[in-house]
This record gives sequence, C-alpha cells and structure tokens, in this order.
Amino acid sequence: MTLAPLVLAAANGAETAGLVIGQLLGLLIAVVLVVLGVRARRRPTLGNRVGGLVLIVLGGLMLLGGLASLTDAAT
Repeated sequence: MTLAPLVLAAANGAETAGLVIGQLLGLLIAVVLVVLGVRARRRPTLGNRVGGLVLIVLGGLMLLGGLASLTDAAT
C-alpha cells in the first residue's frame, strides 16, 4: 500500500482550504473598509465624506467580487 493517493488527496484538500481562507480574509478586509468608510462619512469635513464614500464603494466592490469568487469556487 502506497501513501501517494493519501498524500495527493491531503494536498488537494489543503489547497482548497487555503483558497477559501484567503477569500474569507479578503472579505474581512472589504468589510473593514466599508465600516471605516461609514465612520469617516460621519465626520463633518468634505475630505472625510468623499474619502469615506470611496472606501464604501471600494469595500462594496471587493465584497461583490469576493462573494462571486467564493460561489464560483464552490461549484
């Protein structure tokens, strides 16, 4: 009995787990960007409002891309 099939299966599982964990970390970063953008928009200066809006849009696009990538990887 060789261990090659077992090692190959473990390597494939580790690769998949690494990809999913990486995607989840990307989603976490996107959520943090959205939260920081919402907090920045509450400040009264125009720069904070515009910067907050940029963070919200960027975080939202990252969230949509990450979710699409996760659902594509699951199929």
